Amino acid sequence: GYRKLPSGLIIQWGTSQTNTGAGGYGLFTITLPISFPTVRIVDFFSVNTLDDSEWVLTHPILLNSGSNLGAIKVVANIAKTNKIINLNWLCLGY
Repeated sequence: GYRKLPSGLIIQWGTSQTNTGAGGYGLFTITLPISFPTVRIVDFFSVNTLDDSEWVLTHPILLNSGSNLGAIKVVANIAKTNKIINLNWLCLGY
């Protein structure tokens, strides 16, 4: 979902799921509910797998220009292949 505040700040949030595939590596794109008109300031993530004993390393690739204001690319890396990763995210921008 998203919320536009009177100050112009836009808060967007959601949940996405991906599979790491062969090699335990995944690059996926999250499409935001709306594109930020000017800039995306920061992204926050909470990541988990279906097996809580596993570690997952993720990081966003910040793309703050043109059509990229409506999406986030995320890299996920885990020791095991073909694992489902759940990603909760929150983005701020204006």
